[in-house]
Amino acid sequence: MFWTRKSANRAIVKLSAMARMEPRQFYGHIHRRIRNSFVPFVAPRYRQSLRKAANALPAFAPVEAAFPMAELVTTFCEAEYSGTLPDAFDGLFHLMNKTIDFGSIEAIDWRVSADEGDRQIWRSNLSQMSYLPVALRQYPADAIPFAAHVIRSFEAVARFDSSRDFKEAWHPYIASRRVLALSAMLLLAPRAARGSEDWRVIENFLRLNVAFIMRNLEVDIGVNHLERNLSALALFSLCCARIPDEIARILRDNFDAIVRRTICDDGVPKERSAMYHALTIKSCRIFSALPIWSHEQRALLERRLSSMETALAALTLGDGQPVLFNDSWLGENPPTAKIVGVRDIGFHVMPEGGYVRLKSQGWIVVMDTGPIGPSENPGHGHADFLAVEASIGRHRFFVDPGTLIYTAGEARNHLRSWEAHNGPAFVGAHPVTFTDSFKVGKNAAAVLDHAGQEPSGAQRCEGSLQFSSYKVSRSTVLDGAALTVNDRWSGSGKRQSRFLVPGEWEVEREGKAIQFRRGPHCATLTWSHDASLELGAAHWSRYYRIEEPAHELVFSPAAQSEGFQLKVVLA
Repeated sequence: MFWTRKSANRAIVKLSAMARMEPRQFYGHIHRRIRNSFVPFVAPRYRQSLRKAANALPAFAPVEAAFPMAELVTTFCEAEYSGTLPDAFDGLFHLMNKTIDFGSIEAIDWRVSADEGDRQIWRSNLSQMSYLPVALRQYPADAIPFAAHVIRSFEAVARFDSSRDFKEAWHPYIASRRVLALSAMLLLAPRAARGSEDWRVIENFLRLNVAFIMRNLEVDIGVNHLERNLSALALFSLCCARIPDEIARILRDNFDAIVRRTICDDGVPKERSAMYHALTIKSCRIFSALPIWSHEQRALLERRLSSMETALAALTLGDGQPVLFNDSWLGENPPTAKIVGVRDIGFHVMPEGGYVRLKSQGWIVVMDTGPIGPSENPGHGHADFLAVEASIGRHRFFVDPGTLIYTAGEARNHLRSWEAHNGPAFVGAHPVTFTDSFKVGKNAAAVLDHAGQEPSGAQRCEGSLQFSSYKVSRSTVLDGAALTVNDRWSGSGKRQSRFLVPGEWEVEREGKAIQFRRGPHCATLTWSHDASLELGAAHWSRYYRIEEPAHELVFSPAAQSEGFQLKVVLA
């Protein structure tokens, strides 16, 4: 076997990622690899042991606290899956902005190849079954028979007899999403449906998934995956006549890993994705409904939940949706106001999470001055160091390039790269190294140097990034209707400050000034006299799998200049 430079670099990144794993993550990784290889050879015995454990779980007898949690889960599912109904009843599924028509439920191909490469997120979403509680909310008379029909089709195929089942159909994250969905569905179903044959199919399948998760916690991945495992077990526990002792133990044993160590004091989850941030709020609300916590744990949980809700509101732009730093897209969750209520957040600093919000006279600006993510697993991070996202009124103005897809390849690599984002950068330099879909090797971190409000009312955020022989810094100042960005570089190489503006904004250039217009809003941009500008066409992605046109502004300061200034004034 001959190694290419590409394969060698890929191996180095993977080894670097593994070196940062905690011992229990490493052992969890080994357990997963052994399970995936061994279980297919003993699939009938494995299913039988899971069924035995599932049958031993307490009877369905939900407590009162379970029902608002079911409503919460269904509201999240509806934001993501309402568009596939009622067509899904006939086997036509609209998921992740792609449509596949199987012709009928009986003809569903649970192993359909719907995405490029081996990251089959469409197939995973089909297997999550989060459209089922939405079906109940929208079509209550048909939902229970439909769910039983879907489950029978799934169980006929996904039987643990192939290692690929553990990558999607029986991936613990996917099983956790199923448990959340099916628990919510049974909780909200009419009482008259309880005990019917279709009901029993759903409940038995739910229990099987719970037993599977209990044996296959994602301690190797941790963060949002382990959190989803635990929130699924927590919601199921609220459906039971008593909280299963083993589930209570699992939840207590992992409380610190999820609540204490992966959520910052300022409310920003350490994965630093606003999309996953919203899902963490959902999980913590489910945790808070359980009566199993110590006084100290409950107090910490309530503090974390309160600070997360405030932080999510602070990370929300004028369109009511969060910023897109790191792996994020819109449509996965409800708008922020549906999650945390309507909140008027002005200047707000999240020092540990590394975000700062500035707000004045129609502007909302969020600057990223933090690390790429948690050191042990920053897989959802992008190199968007010192980048800003901004809105004017209800419209996004400076935008992140987005995520577009999770499939490994050139597109994902580019969208995670440093120079693709709108912070100051050296072209071709790599503060972070990536491979595959979620592996991160070398890993740098920006820092927040200063954030505050001046006596004049101006709001300021300053951050910097240093790695190898490179250093960049950015100061963002919002003073009334004027936004000023000052960038500085130290080191050898081609320097740039790149910004994306959605294509809906009309653009007009006159010498050293550019005007962007949209509806009643007019923004005039001026910049340092010694910097050149390339104004061109590009794309950004606010929804999964969908590219939208954008205006690309790439400013290059003169070779002898260490600094660059961009000023944007609203008329």
